[in-house]
Amino acid sequence: MVIDANKKEVRDIYSLAIRTTIQELQENSAMNMIKAVNPKLVRGLKIGKDEVKEECLDILADFFRKFGSLLSKKSNLINKDELMKILCELLIIQNDAVRKRATNCLGQFAVILSGKQLQQLVAVLIDRLRKSGNNKHDLLVQIQCICHITRSVGGKLAHNFNQIIPLLQQYPAQLDEDQSSDIDNEIAETALNAIENLILKCQNEARQALQSLFELTGKCLVYDPNYTYHDEDGAGDEDMDEGNEDWGSDFYDDE
Repeated sequence: MVIDANKKEVRDIYSLAIRTTIQELQENSAMNMIKAVNPKLVRGLKIGKDEVKEECLDILADFFRKFGSLLSKKSNLINKDELMKILCELLIIQNDAVRKRATNCLGQFAVILSGKQLQQLVAVLIDRLRKSGNNKHDLLVQIQCICHITRSVGGKLAHNFNQIIPLLQQYPAQLDEDQSSDIDNEIAETALNAIENLILKCQNEARQALQSLFELTGKCLVYDPNYTYHDEDGAGDEDMDEGNEDWGSDFYDDE
């Protein structure tokens, strides 16, 4: 019904029923449900409308979050390679809601991947970062996905630390106080969050990058995108004085 329902209200009800069942289900009883539900979710991701894809992604994220240990031990329970390919493709479609849910789902999915599969996923995301060009919205999605992954499995990315950090550092380093934009600020903030996750979980590797990280954070500490840096000197003070002409001692005497 989640995949085939034409009405959003019906689809939402059945999706909620499945997600509630996932939360209540114990691991020793989950295998049959996963075998029954996963193929339908995969079909929804492949051929479903965008609204269907959103629901399927939310359900899958719950599966990975609740039964991560089981899915890691039973490697043949789901086709991880197929899912990885599908989820990576959803990161580059036009629907923002689907892409947002795909980033969250991949963050949870990374927990159940083998070391080789995780390296493949990271390689895809790094390659997209390097080829993103001037499409800042696509760039933001890829960085958000990396941020989710570093939060969930950051410690497993120790071998990628020296590869990922320089890529992420360039975005906050490029912030320009004269050309501040919301998308640039969001990209920089997300990149900094991912860097923080990696530092917390790869502390030995982080020691080698301390100098560049200190320089970067020092620059970001004095960057305020909401402040007009080159306003005419004294203009703000004059405006305040003009606005307060009627607030002299006579006003308080009258009161």
